Amino acid sequence: VILIPWASLLLGESVWNIILECLLANKGLVAVWLCFVVAAVAGVALVGEQLFKRLPNTIVRKLYHVVALAIFTPGTVIAPSFVRIAAAGMLTLFMMLECMRAAKVQPFAPLLEDFISQHLDHQDKGFLVLTHIYLLVGCAGPVWLISPSFQCSSAAAASPSLAPFAGQLLVGVGDAAASVFGRWYGRIKWSGSAKSIEGTFAATVVTAVAACSLSLVIGASLSWPLLFLACLLGCLLEAFTLQIDNLFLPLWFVVLLNLVHHWS
Repeated sequence: VILIPWASLLLGESVWNIILECLLANKGLVAVWLCFVVAAVAGVALVGEQLFKRLPNTIVRKLYHVVALAIFTPGTVIAPSFVRIAAAGMLTLFMMLECMRAAKVQPFAPLLEDFISQHLDHQDKGFLVLTHIYLLVGCAGPVWLISPSFQCSSAAAASPSLAPFAGQLLVGVGDAAASVFGRWYGRIKWSGSAKSIEGTFAATVVTAVAACSLSLVIGASLSWPLLFLACLLGCLLEAFTLQIDNLFLPLWFVVLLNLVHHWS
């Protein structure tokens, strides 16, 4: 009630007009997102309950990482400015829904509670459940901070940067791969960590392949050995960090990818 008129006053134009212009300017991307959302919702409605019962909760949670990856990556490549606005809108919506759930607002709270309670783990403690918000911020944060056309002063200055994709690569790809491979094939644990060496190795390889493929798509001229080293360092931190990985890992990977960009 307060923020929208205030933002309109600061911008000198109605926020709703700006949002409508953005939607009309990116009709194709919006249509792809809507089709993907409809397909995901239909899939969950048809086979979700059986799938959730058969798969470990850890694996089910990582499916949402794949969904975030599929939504964010094409948008960041095609229309990063629109992704910034859309992600900010989704963050606002997520926060509103979580406040409604926590405040037990009827009739929405029971529906939200029933859905969210299926996917809680040991990290979801306390009054608020923020894991889904952390995932959104982890994927969107680097896009908010850095433009894909970011250039540094090195010889690769004319090359696009992978830094805006840091969250999508390390959280959407690396963290999900580490969890899946570690759960099914992990035998040897890192000292002082519950994560497996096999999971970290798989995450490094899969993230490096995704990063190299994405660099070809956006035309980034980067050193692939340095890119592999950055993925290795990112996945090693994922194995040992006690922080909120969906928030902390993208920031660390942004730094690594900027160094790769600078030194390539």
